[in-house]
Amino acid sequence: MAYDLSPWNRVGERYKLDMSEAPSGKIIISYAPLENLTEESEKYTTDEAYAEQDPLEGCGEYYSYDMLLMPYVLDRPLNRADIIGMTADELKLLRNQFYAIYGRAFDTESLRDYFSEKPWYIALISPSEFDDSVFTLLEKRNIEFLKAIEAEYSEDPEYYDKKVKEEREALDALEEAPYKELIPDYGEVYVEIYSDPRNATDKGIYYEANGRIALPVSVTPEQYIEVIENNGEAEVIINELTGEKRIMKRCEIPNYGDCVLYDPDNSSEEGMSYFLAYEPHLGHYSLWHNSADTIFKDVYLGKIYVMKGAEEEYGNYFPLQKNSDDENSPAGGWRHMDFDEEDVSMTSAYSGNAPEFNEKGYLLGLYYWGD
Repeated sequence: MAYDLSPWNRVGERYKLDMSEAPSGKIIISYAPLENLTEESEKYTTDEAYAEQDPLEGCGEYYSYDMLLMPYVLDRPLNRADIIGMTADELKLLRNQFYAIYGRAFDTESLRDYFSEKPWYIALISPSEFDDSVFTLLEKRNIEFLKAIEAEYSEDPEYYDKKVKEEREALDALEEAPYKELIPDYGEVYVEIYSDPRNATDKGIYYEANGRIALPVSVTPEQYIEVIENNGEAEVIINELTGEKRIMKRCEIPNYGDCVLYDPDNSSEEGMSYFLAYEPHLGHYSLWHNSADTIFKDVYLGKIYVMKGAEEEYGNYFPLQKNSDDENSPAGGWRHMDFDEEDVSMTSAYSGNAPEFNEKGYLLGLYYWGD
């Protein structure tokens, strides 16, 4: 299903992609012996760690995650913001999609008919032989979450049918967030939002709260060449809102970093050293230091729209099971984004470098990856 081909690169062997007859969202990978290498297949690197594996293991048909219902269910925990406007039937399909991904067959006709139409689905295992141990801890957590929501719906179907209809009408009426066009499709995005009620307004199915959005400080390939290869200088913007800049020069001590940023208005400043990381999806370099901490620049300051039910969580806790003392909360760094932190001197703002937005730019979840 994934496009990451790195596990299938071999010493003395390669795989080639056949896109000619593949429909959207699908690629076909076939084996290309060394003597049949093409210029395109030669681009893939080798990895000695896989040299002893079966060269045909990686061949087959792969599908994009985008063909799934709510693709991010495989990458992060679901919360109540995700299921706003979803019917009981849609929740059931989403939960059973986890089973379908692993090739489980279905006795229920509606599920069998639905998944049989998906090009990626193959019924390989009978329901009686299917073993839930194939699921990751995160997948198990999301399955249990969906089961709990479905149970709520079953207690009062009439109420929830009305509620879902109202939520869908409210979703359709939402305007696009003012910062939506600033959010890239790939890479880190740092979001920080005040967590107290004085900085948030209840807007029905979402909150409007004061906060900021920042993107990694970036360096173009041309700037990289000028500084790193030609030992020259480049001007780097470190705050898009104020236009504040720094002068980038090559770092003369490699262990300290790749480059140094100097304040052009303070000639006595020694400057800070940073490493450079290339972002292939974005076509530029980002700066980081101190245990892979990315350097961000503010791009937006103002109202941020947060869907009700959104949660803040530390990414390393995603696989953890529910807390035994509270079945509604996972064990780990986690908060409902309810904007009810009265004593701001004792609490911190909601923040994270891996936000999840919906198609209109409303925040569904705020996560932090790092140490």
